[in-house]
Amino acid sequence: MKDWVDWHRDYDDPQSALWERRRQVTRMIGEFLVERVAAEVRVLSLCAGDAGDLADGVRTSGARGRVTGAAVELDAALAARAGENLQAAGCRVDVVAADAGLVEHFVDRLPVDLLLLIGVLGNVSDADVARTIRAIPAICSPGAAIIWTRHRRHPDLTPWIRQRLDEAGCEAVAFVSPGEGQFAIGLERLTRPPEGVDLPERLFRFID
Repeated sequence: MKDWVDWHRDYDDPQSALWERRRQVTRMIGEFLVERVAAEVRVLSLCAGDAGDLADGVRTSGARGRVTGAAVELDAALAARAGENLQAAGCRVDVVAADAGLVEHFVDRLPVDLLLLIGVLGNVSDADVARTIRAIPAICSPGAAIIWTRHRRHPDLTPWIRQRLDEAGCEAVAFVSPGEGQFAIGLERLTRPPEGVDLPERLFRFID
């Protein structure tokens, strides 16, 4: 089984792709929170890791005290670190140490204004990617932002993912990638109301 705590160390290395990916994600989070100035923002971060991206986004945006919701992370050590990071940033976000693929662990926090799928879509099956995307209108409020990541190693599935997001009622706002074979980050806005969209019991199962 992969040591996810060890894997997360690359986020602290400015020479690594994960460091740059987190920087870009943090920027998108911060810009969204600035846009929602003076409003309470409910967030859901699935497979949240140490939640450093969300915590840093709150700090840079000055959104301390108005970000609520949940961060779901299975690894106990990372979940503990996420709680520390979010508390230090002034977030009122609860950390749930559990399987983020199971809807029961966050359904009582829905709908959300910001959905973070960082490090999710590249670590689950294609069927689970599609299932997760189809559920977005039932997870998010209209106008919510969705930030997702996926590697672009062959075969590059990011065009297919973007098409699935479009079909789910999302509108592309930004797509950032250093190039072929590298990471990709997408920012979407939900434009479709949740009518007729049901939440499955499980969105995805992580592939180690």
